[in-house]
Amino acid sequence: MAPEPFEDVVEDTRYGAITVAGEPDTRVQVSGPAVPTGRIERRPGTARDQRHAAAPVGTRDDGLLSATLGGAPVRLEVGPGRLLRRSYRVTGAIGDAVLTLSPRTPYSSRVLRGRRGRRRHDLGLATRAPSGGVGIAWAGRDGADGPTAPEAALAYLLAGALDTGAELAVVQLVTAGPDLLFPG
Repeated sequence: MAPEPFEDVVEDTRYGAITVAGEPDTRVQVSGPAVPTGRIERRPGTARDQRHAAAPVGTRDDGLLSATLGGAPVRLEVGPGRLLRRSYRVTGAIGDAVLTLSPRTPYSSRVLRGRRGRRRHDLGLATRAPSGGVGIAWAGRDGADGPTAPEAALAYLLAGALDTGAELAVVQLVTAGPDLLFPG
């Protein structure tokens, strides 16, 4: 049975109602009255990557994905999602603005502004609920330190399309052990 289309309306503390909607294995879209509309789509005709079943768009291969925010293209850098938690990082860049989701727990990722190798600003924590909905708890107070409306939309888009969090390597090894020892 194919997964059903989804639509969640999040009441963001800074930007009000934000809708995260999508067609599983195909596309995710973010919209709201105070944020630009964004979309991540998997290239038509490509197969779902079974290794990354948690990714709502069906793959972590950024070569198979296209993204836009407010009509402008978003450059995606999607980690391969292997054993190390950091391999699940997801970065989206639009113009000079760069946002990264960096996994902290199995269900949450830090939302970071800036590029790797430079000082990053921690904007908040993105979490996926067991029901599948995405929420972001923004750090600090409103103002210059908080996310801009495009950054907020991009954070919800990355979390909604590519998931949040990652298991620890040891947990992955234990759960994958039988499949590694007895393939097929």
